[in-house]
Amino acid sequence: MEQDRLTAWQLFYIALGIQGGSQYLLVIGRLIKLGGTSAWLYVLVFGTITGLMLMLMEKVLTGGKQKDFVANHLSAFGNAVGVILLLFFVGWLFIYETIMLNETIGMFDEYQAPNLQTYWSVIPLVICAVVAAKGGVRVIAGLFFVALGLRLIEHVIIILGSWDYIELRSVLPLWNGERPKFESISTSINMFNGIELLVFLKLFTSHLKTSQIRRAIWGAIGMQVLLSMDALFLILSVFEIDFASSRQQITMVDFFKVVSLPFLEQIDQVGVAALVFRLLPDMSLGLWIVAMLMRKLIFRKLSEMAHLCIWAALLVITARVIWHFQKTLFLGNVYPAFTFGMLLVYLPIYVLLSRRGQRRASGGAAPIGGEANG
Repeated sequence: MEQDRLTAWQLFYIALGIQGGSQYLLVIGRLIKLGGTSAWLYVLVFGTITGLMLMLMEKVLTGGKQKDFVANHLSAFGNAVGVILLLFFVGWLFIYETIMLNETIGMFDEYQAPNLQTYWSVIPLVICAVVAAKGGVRVIAGLFFVALGLRLIEHVIIILGSWDYIELRSVLPLWNGERPKFESISTSINMFNGIELLVFLKLFTSHLKTSQIRRAIWGAIGMQVLLSMDALFLILSVFEIDFASSRQQITMVDFFKVVSLPFLEQIDQVGVAALVFRLLPDMSLGLWIVAMLMRKLIFRKLSEMAHLCIWAALLVITARVIWHFQKTLFLGNVYPAFTFGMLLVYLPIYVLLSRRGQRRASGGAAPIGGEANG
């Protein structure tokens, strides 16, 4: 347990990395199509709203140092309701993972080998995700740190390499006068999807101070807003609103196609590799959470690696089925409901029931989750 404790910086890396998934630029492209040059306002407003909704997360991630999330959850909701909710969480985690996996493969398929069956090429990536998940939450935090570094380098390279194509007039007017659309609101929420997964890290953050967790979460939200607005203005200034609105999707590879660097040829292929790598920590965290939850509920005698392999195989199969029926975009539009449900409904009830339980006299049998064994 001691070696698995997260520092405030590691919590920041995870909180930033999980927001919007690994292909967050797809969301920005959709938002531009809906909101035009006013899209930046949606990012700013809903970033602030998300941060305010996460204020209860500080209470969830501190205190109760001897119990993990599952134990606290079952203690608050009871075994029957608690188990049903946990199974529901597992299902939605699978949806979250399949959305990211299929979006990455769609980008890879379009730009690298549109005439080949490339879907099963993700298997090596899934194997790497299983190995990383076996390493624990600190290893995953390290991967998120590397992914953040790649993301920052991408932005710097794109700004330098596309400087001759930037037209600042294209970002105007900052407010186009259009009334907000429901689709724009839903898409804006997608920019911060995944942040609700922090609740599952309770055991590894309970030693942190509330102020440390608050700074880590707000810092991650703020950085996500800044990077998203930077990418949004780059899309508008480099490609202009007409092109951005006409494209089905925009990824970093579109930028790499216009970037010109004398010391690096075929930079678009480097961009694809970086985008695929950024999927790794997201997949690792999702598999790690699913394995942690299911080890507490069923097949408790199976090893952690066995659980990771089983759920990784099921994830690939589930994602392949969704890919076949072309439901990735639909699920991506539905997923914000889960984020809002976790932040606006689950967290307040969880905190309320946990406080009521703490006021009771201690004693009685431990819930199914038991105490964490580290």
